[in-house]
Amino acid sequence: MQDEQDWNNDDLKVVRYWVLYTKCDEEEILDTDQVLVNYETTAFDFGCRKAQEWLCDPKNKKKVDCLDKKYITSDVEVIKTFKKRGCEYEKRRTRALEDIRHDVRRAANKWFGADDSIC
Repeated sequence: MQDEQDWNNDDLKVVRYWVLYTKCDEEEILDTDQVLVNYETTAFDFGCRKAQEWLCDPKNKKKVDCLDKKYITSDVEVIKTFKKRGCEYEKRRTRALEDIRHDVRRAANKWFGADDSIC
């Protein structure tokens, strides 16, 4: 499993995962993919989630019925991390719009003598 320091934040993480069958002489990769994870989790929880998704997928039912479940495991790897930037942009934009609203209210009060409750 991956070092937990890469997982204990809400940064964007490009993650490669494998769902494996590890019974002697029957080893195989059941599922593998790369996904973007945008929430805080742990490597263990994420790997278990992917194994559970594979086990519960109806298209895998015949295969699942033939496998000894105790040999199904998963592994994960964080390939790259990125800081979330869009959220901060939205916060700045909201603050800017609030400032504009405040300035419009002030100008309306100056020109029309209206109080804040009217605008």
